[in-house]
Amino acid sequence: MLVAMSSDGSQRGRSSPRPLERPRLPAGPLNDLKSAIYQLYLDADTPTLDEIEGEVGKLSTGLVKAMQDTGVDEDAAEKQVDVLEGAVPRRDTIKRIIASEVLPPGRADTVAVAVALARMSGRLPDQHARRDLASLAAQVRRLWDRARTVPAPQPARLGRPVGPGTAKVFADISVAGSRYLLENFREEATPLPAGLSPSWLLAAQYEVVGFAGRDTELRELGDWRDAPTPAMTVKLVHGPGGQGKTRLVAQFAAASQRAGWRVVAARRTLEAGAAGAVQTSRWSVEQGVLLIVDYAERWPDGHLVTVLNDPSVKDAGGRVRVLLLARPGGAWWQGDSYRLGGGVLVDTLPLLPLADSISPEALFDAAVTAFAGALGAGDIGRLEMPPLADEDRRLVLTIHMAALVCVDAYLHNREPYPRGALPKWEDFSAYLLGREFAHWQELHASGRISTSVDRLARTVFVATLIGPLGYAAAVAALERAGVASADLAVVEHRVCYPPAGSAPEQDAGPQVTGDEVLEPLYPDRLGEDFIALSTPGHDNRSVELGLWAPDVLAHLLEPGPGEGVSPYAQATITVLVEVARRWRHIAENHLYPLLRLHPQVAVAAGSATLIRLAGIEHMDFEALRQVESQLPAGPHIQLDTAHAAITVRLVEHDLTTETDDRRRASLFYEVASRLLYAGQYEKSLEAAEQVVTIVQGLADDPRSDAFLASALDLEGVILAAMGHRDKALFVGERSAELLQQCVNDGQTGLERHLANVLTNISARYPTESFDRALDCATRALVIRRAILSAPEHDTAGDGAGCQIDQDRADLGRALHNLADVLYTSGRYEQALPHSAEDVGIFEELHGRDLAQWKPDLARGLYLASLILLEHDPGQEAATYITRAVQIYGDLSVATRDERNGHRIGHLVDRFLQLNAQDSATIALVWCAGSP
Repeated sequence: MLVAMSSDGSQRGRSSPRPLERPRLPAGPLNDLKSAIYQLYLDADTPTLDEIEGEVGKLSTGLVKAMQDTGVDEDAAEKQVDVLEGAVPRRDTIKRIIASEVLPPGRADTVAVAVALARMSGRLPDQHARRDLASLAAQVRRLWDRARTVPAPQPARLGRPVGPGTAKVFADISVAGSRYLLENFREEATPLPAGLSPSWLLAAQYEVVGFAGRDTELRELGDWRDAPTPAMTVKLVHGPGGQGKTRLVAQFAAASQRAGWRVVAARRTLEAGAAGAVQTSRWSVEQGVLLIVDYAERWPDGHLVTVLNDPSVKDAGGRVRVLLLARPGGAWWQGDSYRLGGGVLVDTLPLLPLADSISPEALFDAAVTAFAGALGAGDIGRLEMPPLADEDRRLVLTIHMAALVCVDAYLHNREPYPRGALPKWEDFSAYLLGREFAHWQELHASGRISTSVDRLARTVFVATLIGPLGYAAAVAALERAGVASADLAVVEHRVCYPPAGSAPEQDAGPQVTGDEVLEPLYPDRLGEDFIALSTPGHDNRSVELGLWAPDVLAHLLEPGPGEGVSPYAQATITVLVEVARRWRHIAENHLYPLLRLHPQVAVAAGSATLIRLAGIEHMDFEALRQVESQLPAGPHIQLDTAHAAITVRLVEHDLTTETDDRRRASLFYEVASRLLYAGQYEKSLEAAEQVVTIVQGLADDPRSDAFLASALDLEGVILAAMGHRDKALFVGERSAELLQQCVNDGQTGLERHLANVLTNISARYPTESFDRALDCATRALVIRRAILSAPEHDTAGDGAGCQIDQDRADLGRALHNLADVLYTSGRYEQALPHSAEDVGIFEELHGRDLAQWKPDLARGLYLASLILLEHDPGQEAATYITRAVQIYGDLSVATRDERNGHRIGHLVDRFLQLNAQDSATIALVWCAGSP
């Protein structure tokens, strides 16, 4: 037996089992959490699992005593500790929390183990236990929430702000482990560095070609900016890549600065630590604040809404105008604009082709003159514009690429494109990419870089998919992608592609840190074409194929050991989907096979990318079905819009071959349900009405009445959501009558459906029809109890667990609905037991599946808290509010839904108004922690 000394000098006798190994994880939120816990484990002198389990068991007693010191009685303290922490984690759970490479299974268990280890190390002396324990617990909660929301480092391709900013930072906002800076916008164009390849002349930040046209759009933006609306307004400028969005907004931003507006650009940074001089008070502005957000569709789900709702933005002072840039408009923006909340006016500006107002020939001639001057050729006269297809003549970038290729080919006495056929945009991309390869070879021959052209091509391939990153993260990404000598490749890639706004480095070294490496190949369309032309499967032989490309894609997208999703999935799949929209071989040979194997990577990319995926013309519907199978079965605030887009695409395809009317009605029903979840009520109602029409024609089908009742119920739910309460009630009552008649006629298996319909219509009756609402809610509850008490529930086999859980959940919802009917009518004492039973059911379900049942638990706790605040605003109300605050805090992290924050604030404010006892307030803050 060895004798170990604790940090306070006391002896602790125990055997000496081998210490748990430190988890090996890449940098990111999960690594931060695991490192913090493992350090506590080391500080505690690597105790055994039995010792940790024993210390965790003592934790509840310590919490009760600490809370009693604040004046909370013992029973109430024990209840609140039980609600907060749950059961004591056992040895296997403790081991996973300390040593595994995956997220610990529960936040409460993780907090308990961390606090126990801190106590064992002697770092929490008794006189400071209360304060230090709360601080540590809150810190671990935040780390766990970040690791859960961002399961691994997510190098998202967000782009740099429009026009590089100066050092002045006006706001520094953290969202679920990501950091966003609002930086001062610089009016002048970035000086063009020397020694770079010709493609750099196309980058918008250098403004090599003068700005032309867009008078109509500039006037519209000016009118929007100068409108007298005092609150925040948001405008989305959207259009295809290469349409001129960045140049338009840069022009508008410069004009706004001259007009007295404070113009700032938002960007995501990978840098850690403080942001320097951050102005947190109201901004000093003459007219207002104009915030520019580029690549808005590529922000992680929920982050954009959270940043725009941050007080540093909303309360900046004066008028606040937010200008978003994105390729797609439509569905992804509908979801985010809804979640911005009331009081924020939103609008869109689709960017039409510039060639509609200026001739393509004039644009070409101006670009030729500008590029010739930038390349030091002076006046080379007028070059003939290549004969372009109509769609290429309408895109500014294609015209500029054609001009650059023609100038460079003239200077080097080369053919700009294959003769004998109509040139296409891919021919210009292939030419410019050939010049990229030549530039790399020149750098290698001159000794400025030692990396081979093949290795540099792989590095550019990876950078275009996931960059930019910090130095260490970039090395790790290249190693994962199979790039040899990754550290050297990172440094020498930076020689070829310095960060935006900096000059090429003569002798870059491994001291490079921060957000400085793996600059992608710009402009975006050229980078996307590099990925496509480097990857086998096309017939353009102008660019050397990278036989390694499929392996690189697989390494970046396939999850590694202990990973649910690759840390590079979000960025890689976002770019790959854009490539696949224009390059069929990327979709069919690479994207779709990867999605069939790992459909979860598409979900990780977020709603906007899922919507873009659903819109690919040459679709593999089996791959899309695999992706759809990974989406939540029920509503999901971040994914509902994307799920609806995918469902609509799949159903449209299925309807082209489906002839059975019942099956066609089922497909329309599925579409209506998904559109309902997505808040697209008018389209949802159209689909539901299609279901009703089809089913009404199934007169010979004995099951048609029940199906019609389902369709009417859905139609009623949609009408209620649209505010047509009377119509919804009428349709719902008809649905209930049909179902009841089916049950009376002896049809079986309809009980669950009837209970759903009764629950729905009970909430639609006006106050004066309380008796009818109560009757429906009560009948629904009776049916739900009968279902659960049926013999088959007692004899169900192993496969029935999900149905039993669903039936218990439906019982909880019926209880909740009845409690709500009683609460609304002021019958608080009658409502309370139903509400308490509802909460108890979902507490039990939530304990086994945290994610699925959390919204139901939150709603139940909220209603129970409201009832208690009216009936008995004392200690029991504090207990329910404490738990509600915790659960709604979790939901706020997961969904970024600001309505959850409003509910938390309402509960706490109402409680403090009715019962401002210091002890209760302290207990509330203690248990709720810092979400």
